Amino acid sequence: MTIKTRSHALLLLFGLFAMGCVQARMYKWIGPDGVVQYTQTPPPAGAVEEIAPPPPPTVAPEAAMQRLRDREEAVRKARQERELDKGIANQQAEMSAAREKNCRISRSNLQKLMDNPGGLMKLPDGSYQRVSEETRQQRIEDARKGVADFCN
Repeated sequence: MTIKTRSHALLLLFGLFAMGCVQARMYKWIGPDGVVQYTQTPPPAGAVEEIAPPPPPTVAPEAAMQRLRDREEAVRKARQERELDKGIANQQAEMSAAREKNCRISRSNLQKLMDNPGGLMKLPDGSYQRVSEETRQQRIEDARKGVADFCN
């Protein structure tokens, strides 16, 4: 528990104890007509009985601190779960974007292979190379597999 949290907890406990001391005084007296009256101001004259306020509820500091620790733990766990859920959502979004990109690439490769029966393929360095029909068919099969894997 940090010092700031502990000081807030102690301030809260002090405030709870001080609330019991702030209660107004109550007076019980019998009026001229014989009716018992309860007021916060003393009667003008006559016999009066001051009524003590009820004692404040007893709060053990250890119990209050334990409740505070339990609440802090619950908040910490909830924050961790939110961060974990956010991380999972981001990871799923990245995977979905990668699948869409791979789908576009696989479709493009398949289209290029289908449109190029002559067998000329452009290499990464910019030059062209003629490929055999068997190699072209194998690449078409690989591209179809990529479309099936990524485009569903």
